[in-house]
Amino acid sequence: VQHFHQLAQTLRDARFVVDIGSNDGILLKPLRDLGVRALGVEPSINVSRIANDLGLQTHTAFFDAACVDHILSRNEHPDVIVASSVFTHLENPHLFVESVKRLLAPDGTFLIENGALKAGIRNFRFNESLVDLLNCVEMMSPAERAAGEESSPMVVPAMKVKSFNFTEVTKF
Repeated sequence: VQHFHQLAQTLRDARFVVDIGSNDGILLKPLRDLGVRALGVEPSINVSRIANDLGLQTHTAFFDAACVDHILSRNEHPDVIVASSVFTHLENPHLFVESVKRLLAPDGTFLIENGALKAGIRNFRFNESLVDLLNCVEMMSPAERAAGEESSPMVVPAMKVKSFNFTEVTKF
C-alpha cells in the first residue's frame, strides 16, 4: 500500500490519470486524496465494484480499443497512464500498447511498473541526449543482433534506463 501512496505523490501534478488494472483502487484512493482526477480500468466485476463502492471511478472492462472509445467518449486524453503488474498478463502486448497510444495525450507519460516487455514496442520516439541516456543506464543485457525499420542491422543490448521519457509516437 505504501508503494502506491508514494507513486501517487509522484503523480500529484497530473491533470488526469488512467490506472489500467486498477484492482480495488489501491492507487486511485491516494490520487483522489491528493485531488488528482483518476479513472481505473479493471476487468474483474467484483473487484471493480469494491472500488466503485468506495467512490473511486472505475470502468469495468478489459483495456482494449473498445475501452479506449468508452473512456474518450466521456473524458479528455489522460496525461498519465499507469499499468502496474499488467504486462505479464497480456496475450498481445502490441495491441495493448496501440490502445495506450490512442488514449494517451501527446505530451503524456506511460508508466509501466513490475512488467516485462517480451516483444518490441514500435513507433515511440525520444529526443533525450544519448549521452544523458547512457549515464542513466541501470541494467544492460548481452548484445543481440537487431534491425530497425530506419536503420541497418546492428548489435545492441537491451537497457533499463531510469528517468527516460518517450516524447512522441510516429505515424507510420
